[in-house]
Amino acid sequence: MASNLEQLYQRREEFFFKSRLWLPMVLMAAFALGGGFFISLFSQSPERAWGSLLLNNVFFFLLAFGGIILGSIQDVCSASWGRPIKRFHEVFGVFFYISSLIFILFMVAIKYQFLEAHRVYKWIADPAMLDHFPGKNIWLQENFFIWRVCGILAVMMVAVAWIRYQNVLADRSFLKGDLAEARRLAVLARERLRFWSAPLLLLLGVLFTFLMVDITMSLAPLWFSTLWAGWLFAVLMQMLLAATLVVMFLMRGRGVGSLMRRSQFHDVGKLLHGFSAFWAYLTYAHVLTYWYGNVPEETEYFLHRLHEPWSSMMIAVGIMCFVLPLFVLIPKASKWTLGSALPLALIILAAQWLAHVIIVQPEVVAPDAGFGWPVVEGACFVMFLSLFIGTIYLWGRRNMMVSLHDPLLRIEG
Repeated sequence: MASNLEQLYQRREEFFFKSRLWLPMVLMAAFALGGGFFISLFSQSPERAWGSLLLNNVFFFLLAFGGIILGSIQDVCSASWGRPIKRFHEVFGVFFYISSLIFILFMVAIKYQFLEAHRVYKWIADPAMLDHFPGKNIWLQENFFIWRVCGILAVMMVAVAWIRYQNVLADRSFLKGDLAEARRLAVLARERLRFWSAPLLLLLGVLFTFLMVDITMSLAPLWFSTLWAGWLFAVLMQMLLAATLVVMFLMRGRGVGSLMRRSQFHDVGKLLHGFSAFWAYLTYAHVLTYWYGNVPEETEYFLHRLHEPWSSMMIAVGIMCFVLPLFVLIPKASKWTLGSALPLALIILAAQWLAHVIIVQPEVVAPDAGFGWPVVEGACFVMFLSLFIGTIYLWGRRNMMVSLHDPLLRIEG
């Protein structure tokens, strides 16, 4: 371990993102173009604009949160297979704080009815609609809702900050050349994370459940699903694994990805295959439970989405998120082949973004408003994507993208 650590220390500069002068310029231009087009909508259709902001923030929140969750799962079981790529998804967690802050600012906008933000949630604009739903009329009260969301996000940010601090605890000593201290801190962080990651995962799972029920499921206040948080976890994992594959392919052949091997692509591909099936199962289970439980009143949520343009999007999402991954990822080679795995990962991410459009916009955009193509939502996505990539790039310019001092890091020949 000592000799390996010394060798890796000599190569430490390889594991930072290289400076690319054109990249910040492209990201700023994309942010300005997407943001300018998106902001212009507030004067025409503020509800759709707020819905676009909400769905894109939820999309990137899930990616950021998922990066932390997958890393913590590996820490609990001391998994060594993914150590060369662990920071490739953990770095998504840097955006967690930005996304959480956007949620909090959104709550402030709702509280003060800024640009009609309160109309995104029908039960806030019309509280009387819950009068005949005992329990919901207590849980879904504007002030209680706002303080609950902000409180949950605050606790989650503290927990995520502690996890991320442990992950980089030994970095400074390692970069200074104090390898003995770096090794000591890395072992200390490993022991802390192995012990505390399990209760923190439980805490974050409970908080995530309440947060997603409040922010997304309450958009349809007369509908309820006991599978909602579990289904969103499947969404989160499928998105995360697809995004991780994209980063792995982008880093392959570079210094940052020099420790990756075919086995890591194979493992991530297998997980993506499994979670694609799990996502399909939970999606179908929503409809199945309404059938065997004989609760036809809950089907209104889906019937509303059987009209255009939502029905076409739903069919596309099913094919892109389940049918394609199910068959494409069966051969071993497809999991590490650029021509098959990378396009599939991008297709899955695009499909899950469409799924977020289907979740949010049918409840926000009036049926007679004429939705058309999701151009506005796409402009908002470009704005968020540029901010997301820019955040990761800035972090990777100042921090190693592989934890070289990790005791569980195995260097294959």
